[in-house]
Amino acid sequence: MSEHEANPDGDSDSPSPSPVSEREPSAADRLVERIRLEMADTWRRDDQLLQKFFPVEPASDSKFSPKARKELYNDNKNQKRWKGIPSTPKSVFRLYTPLTRLMNNILHCCGISRQTRLFLNTHSDSKQVVSTPRAPISPGLFLAGAGDEFANANAELPRALTQSGLCPIEVVLDSDDLEAARDRLAVNIHLMFQNQDNRRFASGTVLGHHSWAGVR
Repeated sequence: MSEHEANPDGDSDSPSPSPVSEREPSAADRLVERIRLEMADTWRRDDQLLQKFFPVEPASDSKFSPKARKELYNDNKNQKRWKGIPSTPKSVFRLYTPLTRLMNNILHCCGISRQTRLFLNTHSDSKQVVSTPRAPISPGLFLAGAGDEFANANAELPRALTQSGLCPIEVVLDSDDLEAARDRLAVNIHLMFQNQDNRRFASGTVLGHHSWAGVR
């Protein structure tokens, strides 16, 4: 007689199967956690970062002219906002392309050539920022540059390389976890430092639909 026939209720002294183990953290998760702990007391929030580099009101010595402001910014009393940005995006993916276009237009209006500075849409797997060694994480948007000041970059034009990086940007919805976005941003900035021998200062931005945070 088999054991099953002797014990039709299926009871036995054999140990029950162990519960399914929790999902192992991905390489990106482990990297974010390590950098978050290492840089916990290093990154400083700068609430004036966006106003300094992307002011709505032009300063007296700014190249961002009133004409350019009128072309790019909606001054309607009831809806003051940058033109071309969706008012109620249901997905963060709807923000990447219009934000990239807007910020490059701002650079152009300020007389900055796209051959020296360029915002790149790097949110998708096929457009990720390349790092050496290769990293499992990339920002949503990336301000890249070209010129003599990028000592480790061989590119003649701004490209999605950490060697050419100036400012990584995490794009989020207002309902997203801003602290997690800031931690991912810290990793991207850390990778820029690793790949640029002469880099001593870097800024990054968590950019939401109605909110933002700058770190440096």
